[in-house]
Order: sequence, then C-alpha cells, then structure tokens
Amino acid sequence: MSFDGLEVDMLTLGDADCILVTRWGGGTATRVLVDGGNAGDVDTVRLFLKIRGVKMIEHVVCSHPHDDHAAGLLELLKDTQFSVGRLWVHQPWLHIDSTVMMRAWGQRGVQRTTAMLRKSVETQLAVVKAAQARSIPFDLEPLAGQHVGPLFVCGPSKEFYEAM
Repeated sequence: MSFDGLEVDMLTLGDADCILVTRWGGGTATRVLVDGGNAGDVDTVRLFLKIRGVKMIEHVVCSHPHDDHAAGLLELLKDTQFSVGRLWVHQPWLHIDSTVMMRAWGQRGVQRTTAMLRKSVETQLAVVKAAQARSIPFDLEPLAGQHVGPLFVCGPSKEFYEAM
C-alpha cells in the first residue's frame, strides 16, 4: 500500500529555518526543501536527508536572503550526493537599481544594517553561483501566485520588490 498525501518535516536548527515538504502520490515522492539554516547547520540537514533516504530534491527554495536561511542551502547545493531539480531563489538585484543600493549602503549611521545587507546579497549570489556550477536551473523566484511543486507561494510579489 502506498501513501498519498503531504508530509512536512521541520528541522530544529536554533534560530535558523529548514523545512522539507514531501508530496506522496502513488508511492512517488516530490520534495521541496525550504531553506537550509546557517552554514554551520549543513551537517544536521545533510544527516537528516541521508537518514530519510533523500537523494533527489525536486525543488529547493530560499525563502529570503538571510544567512540563517540561505547559507546552509549554499553548502547543500555544493554537495553532489544530492540531485536538485530546480532552485527557487530571490534575486533582489533584478528589482533594485544597484546604484541606489550602493548609495544607501554608503550612508552614515547604517553600518550595521549595511553589513548585514551586503552579507545577505553576497550569500544569495553565492547560492546562485553554486546552482550555476551544477547546471541547476534557478531562473524562477518564489513570488506570490506561483506553484513550487505542491506548494503555493503567498508572497512576496514582484510588485513588492519593485516598489522598494
């Protein structure tokens, strides 16, 4: 007898996030990995996936470009023991004028915020480069109204990014 339904696993990674959603249909699994925690969490995520027998992840989603969501994904995308069908990643540089961003980063009194934003963008770029290195498609952003495997994305919208 095969199971048909949705299975959701949420990993305990402290302040970081990692969720594996599996849609079972006719004994076949379609997996969506949402976020991967911090870089230091990758061994926990990797071990969890191995114990579950996961070798193929159809969709990997980076919900947003903070290191506690993206940095672990970066390490997982580099790991060739897992096959990945598609990466869904926000690419803020497609929606924000880089000269405006650089000017904002240069303002006085915002050094801490600037450092965090710069690190987030650098990590997100590294995630995209890791996908490119393995020829994993990454041309889609997880934006409102789209389906990622069995999941429906509620937000943010493209208009949200472009209004900033």
